Amino acid sequence: MFNAEQLLGKIVRETLGNTGGGSGLMDSLGSGTGLMTVIGLGVGAYEILSEQKKQAPSGGATPPPPPIPGQASAPPPPPPSGVGRAPAPPADQPVRTEKQNQELAPGELAKRMIQAMIGAAHADGTLDEEEEQAILDKLRDAELSGEEKMFLLDELRHPRTIDELTSGITDPASAKTMYLLAAGAITVDSEAERQWLDKLGNSLGLSVAVRTFLEEQVGTAV
Repeated sequence: MFNAEQLLGKIVRETLGNTGGGSGLMDSLGSGTGLMTVIGLGVGAYEILSEQKKQAPSGGATPPPPPIPGQASAPPPPPPSGVGRAPAPPADQPVRTEKQNQELAPGELAKRMIQAMIGAAHADGTLDEEEEQAILDKLRDAELSGEEKMFLLDELRHPRTIDELTSGITDPASAKTMYLLAAGAITVDSEAERQWLDKLGNSLGLSVAVRTFLEEQVGTAV
C-alpha cells in the first residue's frame, strides 16, 4: 500500500511548487513534511490575523475612566438580550450535517486532499486525454510507483463529488487545507470553476472571508 502523505507531497512539489503563490503550506508539503504537521503549523495565519484585528483598539472608542479610590465600582450593565445563546451561523457558513461526525486517519485525509485537487481540475466539466496526460507529465519527475500511478489514473477518470470529498472533514484546519490545495490546483477563469470552489467552501463550512484569504495565498483568481 502506498503512502498517501508522501504522494501528496510529491504532487504538491511537482505541480504547485513553482506557482509563485508564496504559500508556506505548499512549500512545506512539497518538502515532504507530514500532512498533519503542516495542518497544525501552516493554516493558522487567518486566525492570527483575525485575532490581531479584534485586539486592535477602534479609532472612535473611548476607554472607561479609572475607578476612584474608595468608591465602589458600578455594577456592569445587564447583558443584551440573547447573550449566552449560540450565535446563528452566517449565511455563507452552512450548518454541518451528520455526514461530518468522524475525523479521518492521516492517510485517508491525505488521499482526500489529492482527490480534492483532482476534483478541482474537473471543475469546468472537461478533462480530456490530452489534459490528463499533461497532468501526468508534470508528475514524471516525481518518480511515482506503479501503485501511485494507478491510484491517480483511477481518480482522474472518476473524480469524487463534493459530498464525497468533504464527508468526515470536521476539523477547521483540515477544511482550510483542502480548500487551499483545491484552489491552488486551478486558475479560476470560468464560471464553472468559481461555482465548484464556492460549493466546496460551503460544504466545508468556510466563510467567504476565509476562502478569499486562502485563495490570495495561492493566487487562484485571475
